[in-house]
Parts: sequence; structure tokens; C-alpha cells
Amino acid sequence: PGLFAGPPKELADAVRTLARGGAAVVPVTPKEAGGATLFVRYDAAFPHRRVPVLAPGTAKPTAADVRAGLTAKDVAARYRAAVALPDHPDAAAKLLPLLNDASAEVRLAAVVGLGRVGGADAVGPLAGRLTDGDRFVCAAAARSLAALGPAARPALKPLADALPDRNFDHDFRPHRAAEAAEAILTLAPQSEFAGAAV
Repeated sequence: PGLFAGPPKELADAVRTLARGGAAVVPVTPKEAGGATLFVRYDAAFPHRRVPVLAPGTAKPTAADVRAGLTAKDVAARYRAAVALPDHPDAAAKLLPLLNDASAEVRLAAVVGLGRVGGADAVGPLAGRLTDGDRFVCAAAARSLAALGPAARPALKPLADALPDRNFDHDFRPHRAAEAAEAILTLAPQSEFAGAAV
């Protein structure tokens, strides 16, 4: 969804950090962001997972910034709002509409946020993101469902439907089937879907 936006040395440093087993926050410029730079975190333990973060060294957006960002035309403003929202009141209700954002990066931030603060009302919308056009969003939806715990058990069938996905189009792209399998085994290890997840 986004191309690395930093200088070559910064990319080399990030790759070295990941190769040593660490985590790296890198700038990306997704096409839909109109040239804006967003930041994501990669972790060597899970290199195919992309986690939206705020720019290093920036203050968390205020409640007013988040409110304004939720409806901004600017992708970067919506992204920052979605990343910061889980730390604000009524976050889940405000994140749900962002699951349908035109920007994959905003949808990813909303999915990850709902994994932190969502409840039963987020299960159906998150299950709907398992078939998102962006593979990072699909994989994050499975992880977020697992994070919701027992409330997400109604999503076992959509998670099982994701198991046949074996599309590796790049070494570091998320593997939706693996994330779905992990979610199934986390939510219901004795369920009828567990055998297919192993």
C-alpha cells in the first residue's frame, strides 16, 4: 500500500534492525495519501505485519485534532486520527466508520484500533474486512478479531473461509490464511474449524 519514503540510509538502518531481531518504524508514502508521509512499524518477529503509528517524536493528537481528523479530506489527517483514537473516549464507535475509508492505510489503522478497544459490535464489521482489497488490512482484521476474545466467536466461519487463501505475492506480505488460523485457534481451539486451521 505504500512505498518507503525515507533516504536510502534510513531504509538500510531499518533493514539491519529487523535482521537483528528488532523493530523499526519507517515512513511510507501510499499513493492515496497524495504525497503525505505516514509511519508504520515492522517487527522482526512478525515481518509481514504492518502496524500504523504516529510519526516518531510527535505529540499525540488532542481530542479536537482527532475529531477534526475523522472527517478530514486529507488522508494523513484521517490516518493520524485513527491511530490516536483508541486513547480517546468512545473510540470504537468512532473507528467503525473508518473501516470503509477509501484509504487502505486508514482502514488498517481502524482495524488495529478496534482490536484494542472494540467489543461485540465490532465483530461483524471486522469480519467484513477479512476480504478487504488490501492484504495488510485482511491480516490485521484476523488479529483484531482474536484480540477481542470470546466476543469474536461469531466470526469463526468468516475466519475459516479465509483459510484457503495461499496467495504469497511477496515474502513480506501478510498471509491472511495464517492469521485467520491463528485467530481460530485463539478463539476456539476445540471448534469444528480448528482442524482446518492446524
